[in-house]
Amino acid sequence: MAEDLKLPHPEVIFEVKDRHPERESLLVYVRQFEGRVEAALFSRWKKRLRWTDCLAHAVFAKPGWADVSVHPGIKQDQAKLYMEAVSGMVWRSLSILAFAGDDKPRKVMPALRRPYAKAGVRGWTWHQVTIDLARARAKTQDLGGTHASPRWHIRRGHWRQLADGRRVFVRQCQVGDPAQGGVVKDYIVKGSAA
Repeated sequence: MAEDLKLPHPEVIFEVKDRHPERESLLVYVRQFEGRVEAALFSRWKKRLRWTDCLAHAVFAKPGWADVSVHPGIKQDQAKLYMEAVSGMVWRSLSILAFAGDDKPRKVMPALRRPYAKAGVRGWTWHQVTIDLARARAKTQDLGGTHASPRWHIRRGHWRQLADGRRVFVRQCQVGDPAQGGVVKDYIVKGSAA
């Protein structure tokens, strides 16, 4: 992310299926402004068939940087999850669109327009983007290596999403074969935490 974000259109919606057993999908509504991009994260409940309040809001004003805030009703231990979801969905979606998407304009059916026209919504534009997974995989750089016998390294603690929707924390541990050599990573975070 060496450059400022550039949306394919002034307003974009990215929606993905949610693995959570009670939620149907996650949606990020993204808008391009002069000098920044803003995104709002929502979720759709399966049983209630309605959207949540805004769960997280992100402002992308510098390359590779997002200022994210979460809904005040979200517990502190869950805040990071929503922060990562809103920023990750935007960055990942834009990176996929950059090299693997084909944009095709579509027509909105009149039956869908009428209810919104009564509320004052005008000027419909619908673009359907087809993602070519084969093309996306071909563009992925092969970094080599294998999980069969990796070099010794410290695996950081992380959250893992299970198939049934539960999240479990995997503690930090040492993995790999020291005879193959070792890999040490350290991270430098620049800027203020404010």
